[in-house]
Amino acid sequence: MIIKNRARVAMILLPLAIFGIVYISFFTVSLSAVKAETPRYTQEAIEEVSSYIKENTNPGDFIFCGSPIWAYMAERNNAGFYSHPVKDYLQPIEKYFREHEVKYIIIDGKTQKIIAESDFLTERVDADYKLVKEVRKGSYVTIQILEKKTRISE
Repeated sequence: MIIKNRARVAMILLPLAIFGIVYISFFTVSLSAVKAETPRYTQEAIEEVSSYIKENTNPGDFIFCGSPIWAYMAERNNAGFYSHPVKDYLQPIEKYFREHEVKYIIIDGKTQKIIAESDFLTERVDADYKLVKEVRKGSYVTIQILEKKTRISE
């Protein structure tokens, strides 16, 4: 009688234990992935970057940034045309860079990844842009502001 009860308890607890282990493992992996991908920008860094962009551009100007917070807070348009990249997001960005002027690029973790995925953007940034400002302010990464070089002075 006791053996049958132990077997019944084991049959009930074993699937629950397996489910618990799988659930905890999935939750742990999910948290680590979010933690690795989510930049942590301080309010001071956001204000400094967006203020610089706002002071050095006009309301209709486009900037290029991976995290939309920079364009939103500076009240400028993002040449990336997205809030979160979707499939084939590089083509519209490359097309915009070919056809229009982008005066500033905000380099954060997301922008670095996007540029690294495109030979065209990598070459364009290296050839046509210069570093004008770096902002740390306790943020997860150092944010760099690149400005398009002028043909005469550069």
